[in-house]
Amino acid sequence: MKVSFVDQLAVQGSTVLHRAEAWSKLLAAMILIAGIILCHHWELLLPLFLLAGILLWRTGLSPVQQLYFYLYPLIFSFLYGHYLVGLEGAQLLVIILRAVTAVMTLLLLMSTTPYIEVFSALNRVLPSVLTDVMFLTYRALFLLAGRLKELLVAIKLRGGASSGNLLRNLVSTGTYLGMAFLTAVDLNERSYWMLLLRGYRGGIEKTEKKTSGITNGVLLLVASIFFLVTVIW
Repeated sequence: MKVSFVDQLAVQGSTVLHRAEAWSKLLAAMILIAGIILCHHWELLLPLFLLAGILLWRTGLSPVQQLYFYLYPLIFSFLYGHYLVGLEGAQLLVIILRAVTAVMTLLLLMSTTPYIEVFSALNRVLPSVLTDVMFLTYRALFLLAGRLKELLVAIKLRGGASSGNLLRNLVSTGTYLGMAFLTAVDLNERSYWMLLLRGYRGGIEKTEKKTSGITNGVLLLVASIFFLVTVIW
């Protein structure tokens, strides 16, 4: 599944979280992740995991599609907790739930908030030049991913990759990485000039949309309660 599908959900979705303002979702996500890091009890992490899974399902991500994003944190948190630290049972479960739930929190933010609104909210507290760099980099990632896929297919079709020739594969990999770097630089520069031609003058203005203050308040309240419980318990 392509990551761009998540952006599509953020733009076309109509859930309660979609109607909340970007700054409140960003702040709530930060509070939740801080609580997840400090939490040492699976009894607190498991309900949050289930709640985030249900909310993601409501946004349009089925459990199977969600699993696509959980594989890496699930595998590496298990390897880290079990083999490097030597944890077992409840302690290992806490490590795994921390990793997966943090990913779910960020995924929920991405799937309910268009990226332009995220950068608009960040532009309030960060320097304009920094948000410009982040915006251009994020935009270029999707363009670069498509170009790299086409380049890899071209290398395979022209015999640049062979399962029985290590030297040829190394040479092809070097060429591929070099072309990827040059393509990334070219895409970033061209994207910047295209934005300037379309009237972009730095900074991202806040997008106006009708939201309910109650939704923002409830979202921050839930995140704050979870954080306080993890600190107290």
